[in-house]
Amino acid sequence: MSLEWKRRMNFRKHVLLGFLTNLLAFGVLIQAKVLSPYFAFNPPFALTLLVAIALFSILPDVDSSNSMASKLLKLFLALIIIFSSIQFISTGDVGILVKIVLVVLVFAGHFLYAKRGKMHRQFPHTLAFGAIACFILFLLTSSETIAGAGAVAFASHLAADRLSTAFKPNF
Repeated sequence: MSLEWKRRMNFRKHVLLGFLTNLLAFGVLIQAKVLSPYFAFNPPFALTLLVAIALFSILPDVDSSNSMASKLLKLFLALIIIFSSIQFISTGDVGILVKIVLVVLVFAGHFLYAKRGKMHRQFPHTLAFGAIACFILFLLTSSETIAGAGAVAFASHLAADRLSTAFKPNF
């Protein structure tokens, strides 16, 4: 086993780091009385929070077609296409057809962008991408807490990648 392999962050390590940094951030916010210690006792909210942290911990790696983030994105988009197609067939709603076309375009765009990781650590590894993703998360959930947790998880990924590449040995 090479030293580089041991140091490399994989999706499990990124998710663990995302949860640990959020735990620390929530602890600080609870101590500062910004958040109630009971903020996550609503099961749907708690589940959404946990999923957002896990997904945003690996989201920057969506630019690599072999990454877990990319595989989950493809699965999610495929499910949207399947269920929306069924819905379109049963209702004939043109708005659903537009959604299907947009999702197919995102799927194709992702395929072209993330070909075998040649574009890895490009735009999805930037704060601008993270801000856009967190804004979309806020629009989907209407929760500043969930969007903030996504931001912390996303930032933990960027920090871990920077640290793991900053200390490469020269031998």
